[in-house]
Amino acid sequence: MAPIEFTYYQRSDSQLGKMTEAQLYLSLQDLRFHPIKSVLLFFMAEMLLHTLHEDAKDEPLFQFVQDELMWLDESSEFTNYPIYWLLELTQHLGFYPYVVDEQGAYFDLEDGQFVQHSPYNHTSQKSETVNLLRELIGHSKNELLAWNISKSDRKKLTQLLFEYYQFHIPNFKELKSIEIIESIWS
Repeated sequence: MAPIEFTYYQRSDSQLGKMTEAQLYLSLQDLRFHPIKSVLLFFMAEMLLHTLHEDAKDEPLFQFVQDELMWLDESSEFTNYPIYWLLELTQHLGFYPYVVDEQGAYFDLEDGQFVQHSPYNHTSQKSETVNLLRELIGHSKNELLAWNISKSDRKKLTQLLFEYYQFHIPNFKELKSIEIIESIWS
């Protein structure tokens, strides 16, 4: 998660390129030395590792990650940041949850919609955690980060979002960094 700029050249007789220069192009001061921010970096990197399976250029996603790194480097409020990151990443990956019904008690994990009735032949959940997720959808980053969410609700919400990812990302694996994040949540 250290943004670098590198120069390389590609030989005409080979598919391999040769890197000739590499340098940091974004100086992030606090991230490497702050213990909680470092854990969040590992979490972000692990999520990207498990969700990105293409070599395609994605400038909006790159810009999002770069902006988040700069924001996190300067920020001191990151209690709900993993929830924000998981939600925002779904938008960049193309499966952001959609509120069909403002009173929808069920979250259809396959279609990513909040609906009033349990969908036929789809996996859905109905719980207080689903209600909380529905309430968080559409709020700004600052509002979501300032939301007062208990430690147990953050854990349940994170688990629900991981279930949602499993429906939309082939071979999505359980993250190792989430246990550390859950242990530092106050």
